[in-house]
Amino acid sequence: MPIILGVFLGTVSIIMGQVHLGIAQFSGMTVLGGNEGYLLGALIVAWVNWERWPKSFGMSYLSLIFANITYYGCILVFYFTGWGRSPFPPPPLASLVSFAMWSVIMAVVCALAATAVWMARRAKAGWLNYGIFAVSYVGLLGVVWFYRLGFFINWYNMTIDHSGFVVPWRVAGYVFEMVFAVVLITAVLAIGLRRRQLPLRTM
Repeated sequence: MPIILGVFLGTVSIIMGQVHLGIAQFSGMTVLGGNEGYLLGALIVAWVNWERWPKSFGMSYLSLIFANITYYGCILVFYFTGWGRSPFPPPPLASLVSFAMWSVIMAVVCALAATAVWMARRAKAGWLNYGIFAVSYVGLLGVVWFYRLGFFINWYNMTIDHSGFVVPWRVAGYVFEMVFAVVLITAVLAIGLRRRQLPLRTM
């Protein structure tokens, strides 16, 4: 599962940059292949492997590393072959630095995901269990707020200042991204909240 999910996320991240922006937005690819998709992927894998923290972290990190490898592997192929939509893919050294940077960030994300899952599955008090889910939910919505809404506001202001008009389908696309991200996050955490009381398996 971690490898399949990782390759899927990395592939979506590549495809969304090769198609028209509207298609990428309204298909949900910009969310699945963006920060929200990666965060939810880490959380889901950590939840599936919840029995032990090291396993939860390791499997979660493995999935994101494979996503990273898939993405930057394709970038290198684009660079050496000239394939891909972008005529200026980053050179190998820049890709390597970016790969290393994101690998560190992913380790932190997976550690937080594994810790949240570990605490949620072992919390005896109901208020603590719900509190962990609430903090996770607010944190994920914060990513949508700063990443999606912040980008949209900056783009909107820049468009108005320079051209005096806004392309309607782009506005609709950014709004769809935000709504889709919130619905996806809510659905995943709601499922996790309903299944939080599954019995602990013995190893």
